[in-house]
Amino acid sequence: MHKNTKTVISNLRSKESLEERLNSLKNAYSGEDCYILTAGPSIKEIPVEKLIDATRGKLVIAVKQTYNLIPEAVDIHVINPFNYEAYNFLNDPLKICVEIEGSNLMTPQYHSDLIFEIIRKSAGNRQASLAATMDYENYKLENSLMRPWGPGIMHELVIYLPILLGCKNVYILGWDLGTPNSEVIERFYNKNSVLQLVEKFTIKKVSRGFYNNVVRGINFFRNILYRLGFKVLLNEPSIAKDEAAFIAKSTKSLYSFFREEGLNVKIISNTSMVDESFPRTSL
Repeated sequence: MHKNTKTVISNLRSKESLEERLNSLKNAYSGEDCYILTAGPSIKEIPVEKLIDATRGKLVIAVKQTYNLIPEAVDIHVINPFNYEAYNFLNDPLKICVEIEGSNLMTPQYHSDLIFEIIRKSAGNRQASLAATMDYENYKLENSLMRPWGPGIMHELVIYLPILLGCKNVYILGWDLGTPNSEVIERFYNKNSVLQLVEKFTIKKVSRGFYNNVVRGINFFRNILYRLGFKVLLNEPSIAKDEAAFIAKSTKSLYSFFREEGLNVKIISNTSMVDESFPRTSL
């Protein structure tokens, strides 16, 4: 954990409104390096010891389950209700949740320091998404508290955090987006679950629509299991046609936006579909 983080969090929690809390973060890590951990499979190719060494004393933003990889190092944890699980925090990071406006999706036991809402009418509307409009400037956090639909939490919020915090060099791990010619976006924590077996024998053998109907049923069952005290993954998202390629196409403009904001952003992944304009590096 960065040496400034406890002070930053204490200061933020003394504020009441979202605007005040957000203002307290402005340039809180001015000129610092930032590591963003995302959940693509390639992040598991990095030995944990190497990840710990590289991030020691640096600002670390963990997206969802990546917190569990190096919990002691995480400064900021970001979630949304999708692929949600209850967390046992070993440290006390800044907790941020992105929700769909008016949604009843569950994020139980998660005590957010900041809650942002996605404009409901844009959620699920590909042409209204940030990946389609590439209107990055207007959705900087200083310009809009309401978030656009990404699709994906990276576009909805995470790409804007290093700008707000005043970071200089940003290293993004595991931002694979997906696999070319596949409609499924895999995460490093995926296991040989019932859902994956359903995916194998429905998307590939039957149809995307049938698969998504099965997902809805499984999500309903998981919510019941959660209420009964089982540790389960909640709110598995459905899939959309060519979503990974659609998001990837928007990242060429995203890289230009980062450069205009003075950020040096590098990708740490051998399989990322992010545009080739992003420099690749390794730990």
